[in-house]
Amino acid sequence: MRASIAVLLVVLGAGSPAGAEPEGLAEGVTVDWSAGMMEAVGSCAADLRAPSVEIARIKAERVARQRAQERLRAALRALPRGRWAGPPPATEALEQALGQAEVTKVHYGSNGSVSVRLRLAIAALPVRLLSPSRRRTQEGGR
Repeated sequence: MRASIAVLLVVLGAGSPAGAEPEGLAEGVTVDWSAGMMEAVGSCAADLRAPSVEIARIKAERVARQRAQERLRAALRALPRGRWAGPPPATEALEQALGQAEVTKVHYGSNGSVSVRLRLAIAALPVRLLSPSRRRTQEGGR
């Protein structure tokens, strides 16, 4: 529980320059427009039937990474059409971009649980995302 709270605080508050607030796209997913990065957090509890904590961490880390990728995927698919600079990307292109996400932080719990933070460069996406300020400009300055 403490690990989840600590990771959430890091994702919501740290890593962005002063004055630049990351935008929350979905639960566990933020966009830092000034840095050109998206971040997602995934976590997994330890398998209590594993023979040791070290073995439990192997599966927990893999599942936590998959969950973070799924959060990124779901957030990108849920974006309205107006957030893209063109038509939303095809599934294959989106999957290729998600494969480029890098693990920026891993937190290992003492019981074998794992939390993973993934970072994806917005430039890696096959279709450009529009920041809120650029979207307003394209819509006519509203």
